[in-house]
Amino acid sequence: MKATILLVDDESIIRKMMSIGLKQFGYNVIEAGGGEQALRLYKENDIDLVVLDILMPGMCGRKCFSRLIEYDRRAKVIAFTGVRRSSLEEIGFLDIITKPAPLSVFIEQIRAGIAAAAPEDFFS
Repeated sequence: MKATILLVDDESIIRKMMSIGLKQFGYNVIEAGGGEQALRLYKENDIDLVVLDILMPGMCGRKCFSRLIEYDRRAKVIAFTGVRRSSLEEIGFLDIITKPAPLSVFIEQIRAGIAAAAPEDFFS
């Protein structure tokens, strides 16, 4: 069974490029253009991993992450951002992918994220 990734980014060109790359590696991809849409899609689908932009208009990635974890403490979320890593490391993301990331690095971190255990103990 293919893993399903929810890819959240307000920039449609980034979503499309990353979605094409992920699909080439056999993943199912659901795209969201913002935090509210991401929350709705997460609740409506069986998502294995969320790749979440941090700087978005409306609901920012930090707020979206917080709401995802409130809904599902076992949600696996990777930050995908141009923000400094150090400002995100204590929040509880499974991993942080810094933009721009080469596709090979992006896919490697996606594979590791899917294989990782759910982070339930982090929020206990």
